Amino acid sequence: MSYHSKYDAFWLKNIDKIREIIKKAYFSGSASIDISEIVKYGRRKRDSWYGKIVICRVEIVKNSIMVHLRSLDRIILGNNLLNKYDSCFSFTVTKDLILLVKKIDNTNILDSTSTKTISESHTLEIQNINKPSLSSHNLFRNKPIGPKCECDQILKGFRWHELSTLKSSQLPREPGVYIIRVIEKGEDLINAKLKLKEIVLQSGWDELIRYVTNRLTRLFRIRNCPLIYIGSTGNIRSRFKDLAGRRHTAFFPILALLLSGWKLDYGFRIVASKNAAEHLEEELKKKYQRIHGFLPAFVEV
Repeated sequence: MSYHSKYDAFWLKNIDKIREIIKKAYFSGSASIDISEIVKYGRRKRDSWYGKIVICRVEIVKNSIMVHLRSLDRIILGNNLLNKYDSCFSFTVTKDLILLVKKIDNTNILDSTSTKTISESHTLEIQNINKPSLSSHNLFRNKPIGPKCECDQILKGFRWHELSTLKSSQLPREPGVYIIRVIEKGEDLINAKLKLKEIVLQSGWDELIRYVTNRLTRLFRIRNCPLIYIGSTGNIRSRFKDLAGRRHTAFFPILALLLSGWKLDYGFRIVASKNAAEHLEEELKKKYQRIHGFLPAFVEV
């Protein structure tokens, strides 16, 4: 097995113990284990091991620059150790080399993190999760607009803006998950497909025609649910630029809808790392599928 860090092997060796103290912390508030053997995996001064991270299910809300703690959060997220818990947890490595896990009430999450170690935009996200008002500079809404759906319950923490008027420069360069959702329907889907296909046919470019025709079949997966795409990225701004070109698989179906008068909403949620974004994407897709029995229309199956 290959590892990102020399500490990965240590945490994986102790993964069952970590899983057990997380369970104990969930029910009793806190739990700990001795991790003094970690000194065999890295040379640090005895009092330089201290550090803390905070994780809420698949999202790191307080990270650390220390390699052994970054390794720990990677192992926790990569092995889905928190997925079944509805609480946040802090993981502290003490100077005495004890791993202390504490359950944190989600409503008190800001009190348990240092704003100096969380990005300003991520702190803003946590503060705005349950507020209906607009976020900074009035650019983004905290709730989507358009038709309601049962799956709206998975959209907590996202910030929203109409897709067609959003500029990439207004978006963060941080990792995250993004969602595309229908605000208002335009022409029927058959006309939407034909309108764009007629434009492409004029090019006479066989390879492009085949590619676009294949992509446009996704239009007919749209049902009553307004949520049509869930994706993740290591850079929200950069991926939004991709969305406006062939580098994104949903580009042509989205273009077809816009050309036919559909209005679309774009939502994003910042997380601490690309790895966390990928895990959150998968979690949201699973929740969506449990609700509807299928994936969003434009997600590649």
